[in-house]
Amino acid sequence: MKPIQFLMLKRLMTSVFFYVSILLLLVFACLVSFQVTKMGQKSSIPALILVSHGVMDAKKIVFFIIPLFLALQMMITDMYNRFTVLLKYDRVGKWWRDVFVSTSLFSLMMMIVIQGSTFLGSFLLIPDRIERQLFPYVMFHMGIVWISFIAIGCVYHVLVLLLKNQYIALFLTTFAFFLQDMSKSILRVDFLSLPALMALEYKLRYQVFTVFPSDVIVFGVVGGATAILYLVGYLLVRDKDFYWSA
Repeated sequence: MKPIQFLMLKRLMTSVFFYVSILLLLVFACLVSFQVTKMGQKSSIPALILVSHGVMDAKKIVFFIIPLFLALQMMITDMYNRFTVLLKYDRVGKWWRDVFVSTSLFSLMMMIVIQGSTFLGSFLLIPDRIERQLFPYVMFHMGIVWISFIAIGCVYHVLVLLLKNQYIALFLTTFAFFLQDMSKSILRVDFLSLPALMALEYKLRYQVFTVFPSDVIVFGVVGGATAILYLVGYLLVRDKDFYWSA
């Protein structure tokens, strides 16, 4: 890991906004866990899944988690678009690679915070209803959330490159995923939007909480989309003047 990425993580870990985000997610998890305890044994869905879906359903992802994540991504934009940072790169391709690495690290931190809040909320209120056989499902969910955050971050950074305005890029990225999720209801078309995928709604719908070989395809599709977004960003910066205006 390069010094600039250490610096980015240090900025994240010392950000008040980051800890407020953790607190809000933990409050969500505890509230949902409390509701699950009131349900008792009425639901056939494992308690941990109910808590996870309560914290990360598609609507919360669109209206709360994605904007929260993109607000943290603005820290990356602020750092890497400084001229003192740009001067350290002899090629913009390396700059874009480091932006991607930092986005991946921030995505990992966000995933850990969300899953950690879910686990903590579950263990605090319903420790006797945590089922160990859900471990493969949980690991798959963590992987999907991580790669999805990376894809969302890439969309945001590509829009910043195109529009040269991080606030408009944040709004358009959030709106794009809101539109993707809402179009299912408006057009009455059943497809798996990225927010619904992050919530693993297709598994919750059929109450299937195991991992199948076909799930690797789902992961591969999101990973492929992320690779394409990385390539688009690389092509956008490749022909730019290294000292372009941020």
